[in-house]
Amino acid sequence: MFTQVITLIGIVILGSFISIGARRADLQGIELWLPFGLLISYAYSPLWGFLIAFLMLLISWIVFPYGVQYLALTSAFLIPTFAITNFFPISEASFFSTIMGIVVAYNIISNVAYVLFGANIVRIIKFAVFSVAFNWIIMYYFGWTFIQWLA
Repeated sequence: MFTQVITLIGIVILGSFISIGARRADLQGIELWLPFGLLISYAYSPLWGFLIAFLMLLISWIVFPYGVQYLALTSAFLIPTFAITNFFPISEASFFSTIMGIVVAYNIISNVAYVLFGANIVRIIKFAVFSVAFNWIIMYYFGWTFIQWLA
């Protein structure tokens, strides 16, 4: 259990600093909170997934602030994203398709909202493509093993 707690703390720190570095380099899309939040949501509970993801967002926002409306919007989308994991149980066979369905749905809904709030559409499209690809790599190669290890 101690190793899992240290891992969760490490994930929050790593995710926060990678997000900060991405913003400093004017990159968008390197967000570790979505894949790790989803994995933690399935391993422990949607509340834990939300808390870990929100901590990553909040720390990166405090260190390298951006528009508060985007922080609020992203935070608002975290709640249904992680809550939906209760309604889509997974097994080893269904894990990848279920979780990638959630990732794609999150990207479609949240990015449409960002465009409505005035975000740059080209950056949004780049973000969505990178986000889905990034999540695919994490979920395909590490996801199920990580969930089993945490549980």
